[in-house]
Amino acid sequence: LTKNKYFAIVCRNKGGNALTNLDLSTFDTSNVTDMSFMFADCHSLSTLNVRNFNTSKVTNTESMFAYVPSGIRITVSSTTLRSWIINASVSPKLTTSNFIVG
Repeated sequence: LTKNKYFAIVCRNKGGNALTNLDLSTFDTSNVTDMSFMFADCHSLSTLNVRNFNTSKVTNTESMFAYVPSGIRITVSSTTLRSWIINASVSPKLTTSNFIVG
C-alpha cells in the first residue's frame, strides 16, 4: 500500500462468505489519503485489527465505517488512533467501548 492513495476492503471472500475477523495490523497505510468507504457494509465484521495504521495523510474518511456492526471490537495502538476512528465514524457512531488499545 505504499504507493496507493485509496484503500478499500471487500467484505466477502471468493466463496461469498462474509468476513467476521480482519487483521490489517501489518498493512502500510502511510501514503493512503482516501479511506472513504473502507469498511462500509462490512455487516458481519466482529473484530478488526488496525493497530499500526498510519493516518497522517488521510484527508477523506467519508462513510469509512458505514454499517459495520455497532458491537465491533477494534484493536488500535493508541488513544490517538482510537479518537481518530471515533471521529471518522457516523453510522454506527463508534465509542470508546468498541476499542482495545494496546
